[in-house]
Amino acid sequence: MQLMDLTYVSKLTGSLTSADIDKILRVSRENNQRNNITGLLCIHRKYCVQQLEGNRSEINKLFNKIVNDHRHSNVTLISYSDILTRCFTQWSMHYLPENTLTNELILKYSGKDFFNPYEIPPQGLDEMMREMTEAARAS
Repeated sequence: MQLMDLTYVSKLTGSLTSADIDKILRVSRENNQRNNITGLLCIHRKYCVQQLEGNRSEINKLFNKIVNDHRHSNVTLISYSDILTRCFTQWSMHYLPENTLTNELILKYSGKDFFNPYEIPPQGLDEMMREMTEAARAS
């Protein structure tokens, strides 16, 4: 099995309510468990950042669904690489709420006082997501 890590960013086409996010997470977790996919999702205002881990063919199928999902626009692949081990073994889909992306983190990784994931280099975006994950684990 070829284990892959994929990170993408997108701009949401509309606003999502907490009920919308709950439904997305419930469906994602069910599907990801069935397809042996792990990862995390961060939605911050109008942007979505997601990291996925799993079998190459399953990751490719899922990313294709995301690209064609009407809720996303400007879906941009940030990184796609082979990995030896997963980082998110305990989560079929972990959600990082908007409040985990603090002004301090935004400034640290973007150099600006507003969040635009398209302007953060891939390595910085990966590090920012990992830092947010560690903060979420600690709380």
